Amino acid sequence: MKVNPNNHQFRWKTGFLHAFLTIFLMVTVACDFDIPEKFEMPTWYLDLKIPLVQSRYQMVDISDSSAGIFLTDDSLGFKIIQEGEMPATELPDLPSVALGLDQAISSGEIDGITIDVELPAVSIAQKIHVVVYGSEIYQDTAKWCVLIDTFPIPDPPFYVTDTLMCVTDSTTGDTLGRLFSFPPKANDGETDSIRHMKASNYNQYIVGFFNGIMDSLSAVLNTTNPIPFPDMEEGSIISSVDTLIIANSLNSSVYITNFKNNGIPTALENIYSYMVTGAEDPDFQPLTDTLANHNSKPTLLSDSSYTETTNLSGKGLTKYLKIATNFSLAAAHPDSIIKIDPGSLFVDFGLIFQMAGIDSIDVTTNNYSMSDGIEMPPVELPEMDMSESGISKMEIYQNVLKNQGAAYNENKLVISDLASSFPFDMEFLLNFRNFSPTPGGDSVKIDTVLRKGVEINKIFDLRGYTLQSTDGDNDNDGWPDSAFTSFDLVLDITIP
Repeated sequence: MKVNPNNHQFRWKTGFLHAFLTIFLMVTVACDFDIPEKFEMPTWYLDLKIPLVQSRYQMVDISDSSAGIFLTDDSLGFKIIQEGEMPATELPDLPSVALGLDQAISSGEIDGITIDVELPAVSIAQKIHVVVYGSEIYQDTAKWCVLIDTFPIPDPPFYVTDTLMCVTDSTTGDTLGRLFSFPPKANDGETDSIRHMKASNYNQYIVGFFNGIMDSLSAVLNTTNPIPFPDMEEGSIISSVDTLIIANSLNSSVYITNFKNNGIPTALENIYSYMVTGAEDPDFQPLTDTLANHNSKPTLLSDSSYTETTNLSGKGLTKYLKIATNFSLAAAHPDSIIKIDPGSLFVDFGLIFQMAGIDSIDVTTNNYSMSDGIEMPPVELPEMDMSESGISKMEIYQNVLKNQGAAYNENKLVISDLASSFPFDMEFLLNFRNFSPTPGGDSVKIDTVLRKGVEINKIFDLRGYTLQSTDGDNDNDGWPDSAFTSFDLVLDITIP
């Protein structure tokens, strides 16, 4: 398969199945005949003595089955049948028959699979403030002061900032509700000193405000998107495209999230970020195939951070992809006073999702036979010329392959370099049905599962095996009903 990383279109090039089979057969008929100078049919001479009288004899009167004389079917004549054994005659060794098959079996061009997947890289670097700047809406719990030169204290008092020389108003304490803004400033314009807030005010104006912002951001940070997988045509090898495998890359196929609590008095909590995928519509079934899950540090105290990276190389995307991120601000204890240091209060949040591309795809195949349309060349025995031996025609119905005295490379069937380049398993059957093994011997067939990158080599030693026609013995005379002229080869290649 070739991958175009720019538009994520994939073209799947077909593979092929290659088998090289070699058969060396030294065929020797399992009979003993002495070859005469000229082969002649046997002839019998019988003496028949019939008296010459003027009488009519019926053929039925002459026939005598005990003497081998039988009436013909129409009773108009008779036939003489003699039975016996002919003396053994040895025939010469038949010529060696070397048969070779070197066949590449291809599926033909498989239609390319075009997948238009738009999954752009996601890169978020966001500073999320927890307060509103420049608005005096925050209440300081510090005691208010009055000018020293205003004694006696006016009624009502004249309140000023606490950076001026002042005395504490012991009658009001911290309930006067003086307001300030962020970042807190003194009259000289410089950053002010530490502030303190009641827990109730802090929880209302800071915690509530920030968590409300996060509720609005959740629609952006938590998304589920369908991935457009193609529909395959009925009857093709491929039934469905199931998974897109992300290309291997240490730095380019990653999911990264980071969080930092910048000066916020209370902790960030419920921190997680994850990416899941699934084949079923999430409206009916939750996505459960987790690609990345960042939740090992769910709480971040003030001025602490958390970063986690997941390498996505080799992981699979199915039809739906969900990215979800969450964090919230913890509320202060109701009875506490919250100390706020000078400076800004915010959360640093970052998310990166990127892929180096799609390396391959997982598919479901149909139960598909590749051998249905394959025309294998016939493996035939050459016609044997026995004219020099006085035999006009000779046919083999059944014989035993030479064992004693056979050369090392004779009467062997060699399967070599049988391999498949298809990216999925294939069921393979190759059966030479004309060979009947000796007792305890292997049948002459390969019945296995071919896997990409695995070669199969096997040698069948056929010495002593019976070679015969597969037409059967319908007349029960112990011999096949037709002569053996070609190999009955069964080939079946199936994609499960």
